[in-house]
Amino acid sequence: MVLPMLPEEEILPVYRLLSGVNLQNMNDHVIINLQRLKSYIKREWINRNDLSISHPIQTTNNCSEVYHRGLKSLIRVKKPNLWAFMECLEKTLKIYDLEYQRNEESMVKNRLSFV
Repeated sequence: MVLPMLPEEEILPVYRLLSGVNLQNMNDHVIINLQRLKSYIKREWINRNDLSISHPIQTTNNCSEVYHRGLKSLIRVKKPNLWAFMECLEKTLKIYDLEYQRNEESMVKNRLSFV
């Protein structure tokens, strides 16, 4: 289905348009299955605010992919030995620990500025 590819404001009108397609010439089994699919889509997806992927904020759909991409950029070889892999893991953890500490410090500064 192409609905997630549309901008958020266009999803519901296009869904309504597709839902109104004439099913007269189809057999009963197909009509029942399409009605079930339509009900499922409406119940599970249409009323959600996160269906559209038209303008995603992230370039990946999973935070672990971001971590793995960063780890892969540090490794730079196809099949590293155990020690090289462990060194890259250690570097990655240090990088993320520094980012975490910076975020914590900025949150504390922001809290103090509101007091």
